[in-house]
Amino acid sequence: HKLLLSTGIPPQRLQGQIPTELALLTSLTSLDIDGNDLSGEIPIELWSMRQLKTLKLGSNALTGKISNDISNLVELEELLIGRNFFSGKMPQLNELHNLKKLTVRENYNIIGSFPNLTAQDMVSLEIGQINLDGTISTNIWNMTKMTSLYLLCTPISGTIPAEVGQLTNLETLRLFGLNLDGTLPTEIGSLTKLSELQLRSLNLNGNIPSELGMLSNLKRLWLDGVAWDGTMPEEVCSLSPSVHISANMEELRCKCCR
Repeated sequence: HKLLLSTGIPPQRLQGQIPTELALLTSLTSLDIDGNDLSGEIPIELWSMRQLKTLKLGSNALTGKISNDISNLVELEELLIGRNFFSGKMPQLNELHNLKKLTVRENYNIIGSFPNLTAQDMVSLEIGQINLDGTISTNIWNMTKMTSLYLLCTPISGTIPAEVGQLTNLETLRLFGLNLDGTLPTEIGSLTKLSELQLRSLNLNGNIPSELGMLSNLKRLWLDGVAWDGTMPEEVCSLSPSVHISANMEELRCKCCR
């Protein structure tokens, strides 16, 4: 008989708990129960499903801690655990070297430090609306295959380093509601595949670098809620009207902002 490799429960607002019997499906590579009303804790048996490459638990009502035993799932490529009621410390996930997509957001009772991610094939990373502190893992700026990076509404601190210019495959970059300070490095102009750039509600200062004008594929640019100095560079304004530019700080003189 054929082995079951993938199972999914389409969003049907199903209630109850995740059945422990799922762990008996030892060859399962994909488990998707996103978008239901499942509650309770993640059964410990789930962390023995070492063949899993995709695990989607988002948009449920799950509670409890995310066990450090998640590091057993060394084949994981996609992990989605957003929009639940998890609590406790954020696992570091540094053993999950194969991760390509990670979404952890809207779990307001998760605490701890920013995960020490090591996956060099990461394509999409979304972390937000959880109570992480400390600084962004420096490994992030070496993930050169990444196409989307969202870090939103979490009290992590630090700066945007010059190494951001290494993420030349980025198409979407959203940094919003973080305790990032310092200036915006000129290397941001190397991200020429960007179609959307949001740098909003940050503690950055200084001038907006003229190198933003090199982002020829840009469609949307948000620079609100930052104490920029001076004037919006002509090189950036030259992207308008094909680019929606928003930067409403009073300190910034901008003739092309909306």
